[in-house]
Amino acid sequence: ACLVGSEMCIRDSHDTNKGILPNGLDENKLGKTTVKNSDNPTLARLIHMMDANPKALFTQNNRLKMLVDGPQTFDELLSDLKNAQHHIHMEYFIWTHDQLGIDIKEILLKKVKEGVEVRIIIDGLGSLGLKNSYIRELRDAGMEVAAFRPVKWAFLNSRSNFRNHRKIVVIDGKIGFTGGINIDGKYLEGDPHLGHWRDTHLKIEGDGVKGLQLVFLTDWYFLMGKKLKPAAYFPKVNFENKRQLHIVSSGADAEWDGIKNAYLTIIHSAEEYVWLCTPYLVPGETTLNALKCAAASGIDVRLIVPKQGDSKIVQLASQSFVEELLNYGVAVYEYQEGFVHAKVMVADDQFCTVGSANLDIRSFDQNLEINAFIYDKTLITELK
Repeated sequence: ACLVGSEMCIRDSHDTNKGILPNGLDENKLGKTTVKNSDNPTLARLIHMMDANPKALFTQNNRLKMLVDGPQTFDELLSDLKNAQHHIHMEYFIWTHDQLGIDIKEILLKKVKEGVEVRIIIDGLGSLGLKNSYIRELRDAGMEVAAFRPVKWAFLNSRSNFRNHRKIVVIDGKIGFTGGINIDGKYLEGDPHLGHWRDTHLKIEGDGVKGLQLVFLTDWYFLMGKKLKPAAYFPKVNFENKRQLHIVSSGADAEWDGIKNAYLTIIHSAEEYVWLCTPYLVPGETTLNALKCAAASGIDVRLIVPKQGDSKIVQLASQSFVEELLNYGVAVYEYQEGFVHAKVMVADDQFCTVGSANLDIRSFDQNLEINAFIYDKTLITELK
């Protein structure tokens, strides 16, 4: 009962985006014209299905850059943070007080002195180890910091469920980052027990940043009760690139399981192949059956999982599904050069996704997640 009550509280508080988007930007209409003009019926159906999710924004004026692993991601991120002029919005599941966390803190302190607005959302469990002195220093400098459902102990606590697992950065409403990478030094230095930490992130410039901004400001309203004046946070994009994507959020804050439904639609629609990578393989029955049916029908279904996991219990749970998938023709590969944390999928040279959602029931049914679903041939080929 406590868990159901917590879920409904989150959902009710996220029920509307009214007043968050600026006038003239309707998240329910951005993809309609493109759907009608699409010469790819499968893509048109997917985009049409995405429009059923009121928080999924379809955009096509974007520059996209896939970022492989921590060094490339943080080179881009820190450089763009240093150039921020109006605001910085950051939302992370894990934020650590290591050298990387200190480096980011010093940049943010400098930007606040220059008059840049800084707002930060951290998860109260994922960032449980972040020192109070670190957060206090940010707040004392003028930044606003909110913790999502903080807990005092990681275990024996109902609040350990329904976490904010999103990774979002928005800079000046023009540049955005999302994907699987948290603020943690192991993305640069590796893990002492697991070795290299393999992950994938995405940099977006253009209208797609509005989708990240919408999710951040909705979460901010839920936590702080503040609606910010929209015009300053949704600037006009001055270029056209025609690289199409959807920003899709899901979790306990919505009745529509946007990310899971997108995965299922792509898997069921595949005609040639579906390739996936996930660090945690604990799919629900619906997702498991979709993968099995696709492989059994002759689709090339491949799955990359870690050979060695960062959680013994989750690793054992993940391994319990492997034999069943193999029996239906799914090719399962174990990543051996460290730990793979990337959450990606590519299918038929038509769709790909990069985001925070794992292929597990916690990501699909409970946690707050965010993924970019991309329909750009260049990035799809690169990810493949």
